Amino acid sequence: MNESVGQISLGRKLEIDRFRPSGFDYMRLILALSVLIPHSALVAQGEAYGVWFFAAGAPYFKLILPAFFALSGFLVAGSMERSKTLVTFLGLRVIRIYPALMVEVILSALLIGPFVTTLPLGDYFTDPKFFHYLVNVTGHITYYLPGVFTTNPKPDIVNLQLWTVPWELICYLSLTALILVGGKRSRHIVLAGLAFAFVAGIVVRVVLPALKGADTFVPLTGHVWGPELVLNFLCGVTIYLYRDVLPWNRWWGLAALALSVLLLQFAPAGQYLSILPIGYATVFLGLCNPRRHRFAGVADYSYGVYLYGFVVQQFVAYALPFTRVWYLNLLFAVPLSLLCGVVSWHLVEKPAAGLREPLKKLEAAWLRLKARFPAPWS
Repeated sequence: MNESVGQISLGRKLEIDRFRPSGFDYMRLILALSVLIPHSALVAQGEAYGVWFFAAGAPYFKLILPAFFALSGFLVAGSMERSKTLVTFLGLRVIRIYPALMVEVILSALLIGPFVTTLPLGDYFTDPKFFHYLVNVTGHITYYLPGVFTTNPKPDIVNLQLWTVPWELICYLSLTALILVGGKRSRHIVLAGLAFAFVAGIVVRVVLPALKGADTFVPLTGHVWGPELVLNFLCGVTIYLYRDVLPWNRWWGLAALALSVLLLQFAPAGQYLSILPIGYATVFLGLCNPRRHRFAGVADYSYGVYLYGFVVQQFVAYALPFTRVWYLNLLFAVPLSLLCGVVSWHLVEKPAAGLREPLKKLEAAWLRLKARFPAPWS
């Protein structure tokens, strides 16, 4: 492919930037912080205002999570390609997700909860809701701690943002299933899996409601649905696998971004029709390579910001009642969430990444065992 400006492939652009373009680092942090914006209205001024605020900024707000999952799919596909076995691939996913999640859940339950609860501490620690909240470390999500944030404009909810964690796990399991049926050997299998999931989603969310006489197909406003995020993830994976034939083109990137906004805002079933343009626009922006800043470098603060953002916003609304206006909530919550992201990275996520070495040794042992005792059908 011609390597003049705008005519190189996505894969070639990735190689030119030594597989670490700064665009992905900036995007992760920007998207994580962007999640705080619609939540600020919800947390500071309540459900009704939050719904109105989200609808007012819907073209951008509705892009955030789909872009996040498409970006994740593209990057995780690289990890899949580099992993020799599922032992490493799944192990890396566990290392990336669970240590920080466990710490966030424990801190919310053992530090924030006792500080703000309206119940006596004895009642708090023996309440079934307390024990149910600890189950969040498994990815089975609940949002309530006894007596916590009961007087906030968005009452009772401790960390609403955890709702995406099970869907992230489903993304990894979906990709694992595609690997098991040959997706790593043939990218066409992954493409077929994406196409099948896309058609299934259209049938369930559009065709069946229409046949039942539903008034609308897919809501044009409101929050995204979890299975749609899985499709965004698989689209990112597919784009990575076809990176050698897809061009990195400025005009394609801008057109994809504009089309994504239009489809999400105005088209029936826009959440589905926008999956491919969102995926391409996300990867295009990620492959841009602006000058790297220390906040978008080797350290990835985005996951910590994402995990702690909502509970920080709830705590700000509780502790500082004068911040119960969306922009004041943001003013305090953004730096505090960034601080949580920095601490989470340096004290939890980065040390957890050291488990990669034992994981590689486990993988090597598995490969030696497999070579010594080959399966009869291999």
